[in-house]
Amino acid sequence: INISTKGNAVVFGTSSLARNGTAGCSNATRGLLVGGATPSKLNNIEYITMASSGNPIDFGDVAANYGSEMSACASSTRGLFGGGYFPSRSNAIQYVEISTLGDAADFGDLTSIMVSVAALSSPTRGIFWGGYRTSPGSMRDIDMVTIASKGNSVDFGEAVQRGRSTGCSNTTRGMVGGGREGGIVGKSIEYITIASTGNAIYFGDLTVKRNMPGACSSQTRAVWMGGYDNPVYPRTIDYVEIATQGNAVDFGEETQA
Repeated sequence: INISTKGNAVVFGTSSLARNGTAGCSNATRGLLVGGATPSKLNNIEYITMASSGNPIDFGDVAANYGSEMSACASSTRGLFGGGYFPSRSNAIQYVEISTLGDAADFGDLTSIMVSVAALSSPTRGIFWGGYRTSPGSMRDIDMVTIASKGNSVDFGEAVQRGRSTGCSNTTRGMVGGGREGGIVGKSIEYITIASTGNAIYFGDLTVKRNMPGACSSQTRAVWMGGYDNPVYPRTIDYVEIATQGNAVDFGEETQA
């Protein structure tokens, strides 16, 4: 999709493997697709050039068997991948330099072992939000790191208890929508101001309930698509204007459910 203009999605390309639980992040030039499962756990990284449609190309690897349901965020230079199945659940964060091909390197650790976490970022901070966490972690927790400097994550604040949700952001606000809220599929959207720590605030609702949706954003709009509320797999695409609170509205439709 072109985020600035509403309409239906079109095909960009095809991944080398049919897989689920893949993480994604980007800068203004490249988009990265990381891990997933076929159902065997995968550790490969592929990349696309955002400005030109086409199939993804091999970038490198994360640690062996890093697997599925990781979370990813990025600055203009670095992509970060955290949590996921390793093949058991992990608290590791790894990173790559987006402009140069190669394998991921160790960045630090999250505050707890976790999977199905929402991730987002500003140009300076990476945020890992909610997810299924081992003790002492809670599904309400929000972690943060400084992307330019390696190290362990620290506490940012708290949000509604949720996992399998998806995050997106601009330079100021980070937002999370959908996922499983208190054990049931939900549609609420929350937001934080990334530069200042604190608890998340209610923003509005998606048009439909979505478990494990995809999300992306520009500086002005946040978009959610896909996911499921079994047995429903919605094709509708939702969007909000990031600067103003309110419910999502219809953007268009995906090419398939």
